[in-house]
Amino acid sequence: MILKWQFILLATVAIAVFTNETGATREDLLTPEYYVSGESSPFREEVDGFLFCVRQERFHHPLANEAGETPAFNVPANGVFEAGRGPGGTAEYHGAVDLHVGNQATAVDLFAAHDGVVSTFRDAPRYRHYVAITKTVENCGQMVGKLVTIYAHIDLDLDEADTLFLDGQYVSKGDLVSRNLYANTVGGPHVHFEVRYYRPGDVGDERFYGSPFGPGGGNPDLTEPSAGPWSFGFWNPGVGYGHANPQNHVALVPELPGDLDIDGDADIDDFALFVDCVAGPGVTMLPPGVDPAHFDNADLDDDGDVDMADFARFQIDWADSQ
Repeated sequence: MILKWQFILLATVAIAVFTNETGATREDLLTPEYYVSGESSPFREEVDGFLFCVRQERFHHPLANEAGETPAFNVPANGVFEAGRGPGGTAEYHGAVDLHVGNQATAVDLFAAHDGVVSTFRDAPRYRHYVAITKTVENCGQMVGKLVTIYAHIDLDLDEADTLFLDGQYVSKGDLVSRNLYANTVGGPHVHFEVRYYRPGDVGDERFYGSPFGPGGGNPDLTEPSAGPWSFGFWNPGVGYGHANPQNHVALVPELPGDLDIDGDADIDDFALFVDCVAGPGVTMLPPGVDPAHFDNADLDDDGDVDMADFARFQIDWADSQ
């Protein structure tokens, strides 16, 4: 006998197969070796294993306070992940997201996206002051890489004047990591929120991607041109796995009801995503190919599964967003 939730799943599969976007994770900006090596190469398998583990990390929004509230903010066109930078927008990609708060606000609280150890940096090329949070990524107790989030264009002098000294300290997800943006950043005060993936043997503060040319941006170690879906920029071929699209870890735009993929709208792609996530009552294992973030978003009643109860709520939320 076909259960009601199974019937709805079968009835809506036709919708899913006609969508171009099925809710797959967004493209990360990865080292060229990943793309030029064969699909079954040891390096490709190494990176894929790391990506599977690190994407289980669900970020705390960098602007969200203890109550989960975020101030009004915007991401300009040249501040989105993968925006073209440099002359003609073809020198390199923007491997981060730029969050502009309010009307040129500088007194802005920033919070740890995940647990880890804090390092502070001053007078860094292109970034000036920044805070980095490093977390070891493990699989079955073995380190497979490092996750590093960077909060750049902050003002460490003002933070320390506010008695916020975090260098070398361990922070938990959601802890305060900065209170001040630098007032004179080009383009106006903003936090440059960047997610880097490092290899197990990396120090974890190396710059491994960008343009090898230009004032303040030159780096002779960047010798390998981008590959795969990426056309711009150069890499240090021996360091780092790449820059993560932050949306593979967290939404950096306000959530709308029914917006499962958190791309700023509720559309047919979200409906197809929900179909992919349905596994039935009491089934907490991820269906094959489903992003953990999408499954979490589809579990609207927070009971660990995606079933008819979630579907009933999703229908209401999705309809309200149309």
